[in-house]
Amino acid sequence: MTKTVTPGPYNQLSFFDDEVDTQAKIRGIEEWPEFERFPHNFDKTQVEQVVLKDLAESRLPLIVTGFTSLDYIIDFVADLPPEKPETVQLLIGSEPTPARRSTYSLEKKTLPQEVIDYWLDAGISLRLCYKIVQIIEMLECGRLQSRYIADANRKLHSKIYVADNAVTLGSSNFSYTGMKKQLEANARFHHQKEPKRYREARQLAQNYWDLGEDYNADLIALLKRLLQVVTWEEALGRACSELLEGTWAQKYIKTHLVSHGRKLWPSQKNGIAQAMWMIENVGSVLVADATGAGKTRMGAHLLRAVMDRIWSTGRMRKDMTALVCPPGEVATAWQDEAIECGLQVTPLSHGILSRKGSDKYEGVLKVIRRAQSLAIDEAHNFLNQKSSRTRGLLGNMADVVVMFTATPINKGVRDLLMIVDLLGADNLDDASLALFERLGKRIGKRGGSFITTREERLAMQKEVQRFTLRRTKSMLNAMVDQEPEAYRDDFGNMCRYPKHLSNIYATDETDEDQRIAKQIRTLAGEIRGLANLRFGLDMPETLRGIVGEDAYIRGRLRGAKGLALYHVMSRLRSSRAALIEHLSGTDAAMKQFGITEKIKSEDTGNVLTHLRESAGHIHPSSLAAKLPAWLTDPVEHEKAVLEEIRIYETILTLVEQMGDHRERSKAQRLVKLLNEHPLLIAFDSCLITLEVIKQLIAEKNRTCEVIVATGTRHHHKKRVNNLFKLGSRAQNVIALCSDAMSEGLNLQQASAVLLLDMPSVIRIAEQRVGRVDRMNSPHKKIEVWWPKDSEAFSLKADRKFFQRYTEVKEILGSNLSLPEGLVPEEVQAGGPSTAEEMIEELQNLDKEGTSWDGLQDAFQPVRGLLDPHDGLV
Repeated sequence: MTKTVTPGPYNQLSFFDDEVDTQAKIRGIEEWPEFERFPHNFDKTQVEQVVLKDLAESRLPLIVTGFTSLDYIIDFVADLPPEKPETVQLLIGSEPTPARRSTYSLEKKTLPQEVIDYWLDAGISLRLCYKIVQIIEMLECGRLQSRYIADANRKLHSKIYVADNAVTLGSSNFSYTGMKKQLEANARFHHQKEPKRYREARQLAQNYWDLGEDYNADLIALLKRLLQVVTWEEALGRACSELLEGTWAQKYIKTHLVSHGRKLWPSQKNGIAQAMWMIENVGSVLVADATGAGKTRMGAHLLRAVMDRIWSTGRMRKDMTALVCPPGEVATAWQDEAIECGLQVTPLSHGILSRKGSDKYEGVLKVIRRAQSLAIDEAHNFLNQKSSRTRGLLGNMADVVVMFTATPINKGVRDLLMIVDLLGADNLDDASLALFERLGKRIGKRGGSFITTREERLAMQKEVQRFTLRRTKSMLNAMVDQEPEAYRDDFGNMCRYPKHLSNIYATDETDEDQRIAKQIRTLAGEIRGLANLRFGLDMPETLRGIVGEDAYIRGRLRGAKGLALYHVMSRLRSSRAALIEHLSGTDAAMKQFGITEKIKSEDTGNVLTHLRESAGHIHPSSLAAKLPAWLTDPVEHEKAVLEEIRIYETILTLVEQMGDHRERSKAQRLVKLLNEHPLLIAFDSCLITLEVIKQLIAEKNRTCEVIVATGTRHHHKKRVNNLFKLGSRAQNVIALCSDAMSEGLNLQQASAVLLLDMPSVIRIAEQRVGRVDRMNSPHKKIEVWWPKDSEAFSLKADRKFFQRYTEVKEILGSNLSLPEGLVPEEVQAGGPSTAEEMIEELQNLDKEGTSWDGLQDAFQPVRGLLDPHDGLV
């Protein structure tokens, strides 16, 4: 007796296991008959391992099987070498009929007609087209001979495979399932070990062959009908569909017992299959599906499939999957899904990797280096080459790296370089490898400047696309429309991305406030931006010989000036408190607005103090001869700084004269919306603004719960996650969130999002709305409320900064600092700036199935061929 399964610590259940395989391992069933005597499909043994080898090595093999095996027959016979076998004999039998007939007819179909009806209905894979031509040629030249039993009352139902050295007979049809998957019972008689039974089994098959009628002409006619001439558009369309939706993917998609009834959606199954294809072909994968697509569940099953694939190929060297993910709710969600699918995973916190001095840091590094597969959730947090957590990951020795993020480009085009670095460059072609090495050296030089040409950016984007799985919301909704019943959440409700109802609300600032805002904008336009030049201005070594000194100086000065204007107006757009914080510091602003609870770990803003401290302090510069006097002469510098301070102090005086109508109108809007939406989320970029809005809500409604959730208040963040998670019965709650809450959390029980300030760019708007815009949202519709700022407060006027930045970003690279959260590639002078323009842009992106960064996935060229508007078919 042989043992197919060895008990022990490495006997983990397989993602590819059927139920009986899993149960056999659970129940300790280990003893199975000798495989070569009784071929069967179980664990790593498959009937085809002996049968195909026997047939291929024979001079005159005979195959007796049912007609549904035709595609497997074609695949096998066409691949035989030209010199052997000399002749292949094929006896086609019938397939079983139902025990009871549902209809009765005096007419009986002949077997050839049954075969025609079955295969013309089922169709055959385009992959076999060339092989069908080969089979026709083999039939015509006599190398392949086919027969069938004509007696309709005594149908042939045998499965016998006669080779020169052995005969196998039993239940296995000559098909993929019979030879590889189903639980079959077969006996194999070797001509030397069991000569009598070998002769008898061979005689039985030969007798059936001798009873058969010639089937060559009918088989050739059928194959030619299956090869009917179609237009190239139809052929290409079928090929694309097979690649994107074909059954080839199902070998990766076996939901097993451990899932406890939680079924994967078809989009998740398809995603796992496509990700596995990329892992097998390019080594690693970046999963960048739209927010709310069920990434965590799909990811856990994908990681399970990765490890099982490693097991099945015998490459297991370390039984470990390491998962690097944010702590708290995100880590808990991963652990829950890992348990459900039987994944053994070691979760590692982002935070520990960030703290190099932590006692746990070295232990985490050891786990990362030991892991055979490494998963990184919220991977955009690991694209800073200088950070401790990123450097910790770069030392991994994993065979497979899987990265998850809905926003792969978070800090600019340099993120593409880091993505490739983390995924591994082993599978790059020579040209791409040379490009990334050249760019790597460029980014590593002193000064941190990173300048790329448009051609280099496109080349990087194309290379990263080979690793990327990315489906947009419109793509995923289209998949839902094909099988709506297959998309249900854990409560049995049907799932689909909800419809957006975009609304615009007035911010109700008074005429006097608008007048003051215009004055502030005018004054901010006079600021030189000395606060952004406190550390001097020198030419980076990486730019010498590439950019002229005059162009560099002009770009830096314009950038500093534009950035100063942007900071003033973006804070004013948020709230009076936010602008006062920018000018005088967090502590001063909190005191002025009566905020007692600490909102930040350290004081921020305080431009006035920073300027006072820098007055008269000049940094040496190799460009001194070309710089204005106020950057080279201490006296002139002090004069310039004092003038700048005067302007900022004037702005401070003006903002303190403004009323709180804007803030009150936003608070009143939230209170009103709470009557229609039991759970409500609002976003603003400034933490102090959220505290002010909370105070104003309390004046209007003391019965509701208002939670300010930011990245620093972990207990508030956890409470919001619990109250707003799917299935929550909480009501009368408003969550006031910073942008730290706009990623990594699922708050889909809420049905409305209100934006307190206008996001500067599309990406930030998408992230905010993405907290409730999820496939398993319990709501068919969600509301998104956008602020309609008056002209004086509008983001539209800030496009002057965006225009200036656009002019110089090509030559300055990363030397020009951007406001927090902005990405160079998304800063466009002509980008959307009003609520109406933002809504239209989001609708267009959704309609086109594209994203702001232009990064598509590995299968997009195939999808593009099928595009209803621009595709070839």
